[in-house]
Amino acid sequence: MSKRNTSKPRSRLANPCVVEYLGPNFTEKGTMTDLSSDGMKILGTRTVHVGMRFALRLSLGESASPIQIPCAYVRWTRNQEFGVKFGPMEPAVMAQLHDLLSSHQGAPTA
Repeated sequence: MSKRNTSKPRSRLANPCVVEYLGPNFTEKGTMTDLSSDGMKILGTRTVHVGMRFALRLSLGESASPIQIPCAYVRWTRNQEFGVKFGPMEPAVMAQLHDLLSSHQGAPTA
């Protein structure tokens, strides 16, 4: 039996979003392929390592403002894929992420 917490809202994105990850000396683009309330999976263009910290900017299309996440930590890596856990953020940013998660999930099952 899996020990993974299945109660956390999580969404594999049908239309992956472009994400920029911004470190002190670099800015790289990747593709967000999985999103949860406290982190995401990114297919990146730069090798990162566990413990690395950077900011994220999610581009959701031309009509929407990007979501700015001030701090994320690399939790795992596998080739060019890696997972990040979000650091502290403003309530408005958390609300934007919640809206994004909700829009990519099907109708709630009650």
